[in-house]
Formats: sequence, structure tokens, C-alpha cells
Amino acid sequence: MLIAKKVDSFDPLNVAAQIADDSSWSWERLHPDELVIDVPGSWGEYRFHLCWQPESSIFYLACFLDLKFPDPLPTGIYELLGLINRRLWMGHFDLIEDQWIVFRYALPLVERRIKNIVPQIEELIDTIIGECETFYPVFGALLSHGIQPQDALQIGLVDTIGEA
Repeated sequence: MLIAKKVDSFDPLNVAAQIADDSSWSWERLHPDELVIDVPGSWGEYRFHLCWQPESSIFYLACFLDLKFPDPLPTGIYELLGLINRRLWMGHFDLIEDQWIVFRYALPLVERRIKNIVPQIEELIDTIIGECETFYPVFGALLSHGIQPQDALQIGLVDTIGEA
């Protein structure tokens, strides 16, 4: 006798793809459990890699900042990451392979109801974009202009009004 396996149709990646469509962002489903979304920002483009792990109910988001890295890598980059990450309420910035600054966050989605997670995923993506917009020029100041970490951080802590 064959026992039918329960098919789990809950997929937060479909929700994220719909949010991308609604926002006119380009996206691509790389694998059944992975989605990439390109989001234009004020400073550059942000590339989201989103993964869904149904067995652990974890929705993982990583947002890569479009930054150029000098060679050699400034020694202050790790100090700057620490200074920034201490100010974040959720998630963290990380350096991958000395080539990419990425914002990472993992969200447990134990309650599997699409209607309940749509606003949660929208808010999460908006929050991550906001953090990337805030700290992109901070990383750029260190990477492109050699500004010391503590001084570079001040760029992200200044409240600005209007646009130049």
C-alpha cells in the first residue's frame, strides 16, 4: 500500500516574487527554493537572494550591495562592520570572500498561512532596503575614499532632509 506524501504548497518565495512584480523589480527563480530580485536603490542596485527551507521553516534573505572593492581591502572594513552591526535591531551586514557586502536576515515562518506573511515579507524587504540605503554611502566612504571607520559611520547617522 502506498502512502501519499503531504505536499506543502506554502511558499514565501511566491509571495516575494509577487511583491517584486507589484514593484516592477526584475526577478528570477533559480531553483525551487531560491529567488533572486534586483532592486534599484538611490546609490546602486541591491540584489536580494531569498531562500525557503521548508524542513526548518526558515525564510532566508541576503541583500548584496553593488560596491567596488579596492585591492588591497581596507583594514578598517571589519571595524566598520562591527560599528554598523551594533546599531542594527535586526539582521547584520557581512563581508563575503572580501568582495561583497551583504545584509543577512533569517525569518522563522512557523505559521504557514500566506495571508499572514504577506505584510511581514513586505515590511522585511522594505526594512532591508532602508538599512542598505542608509549604510551604502558609509561603506562607500571607506572603500572608495579611505575614510576611517568612525568617521565613515557618521555619514549614515546624519539625518538628511531633501535631495541634492
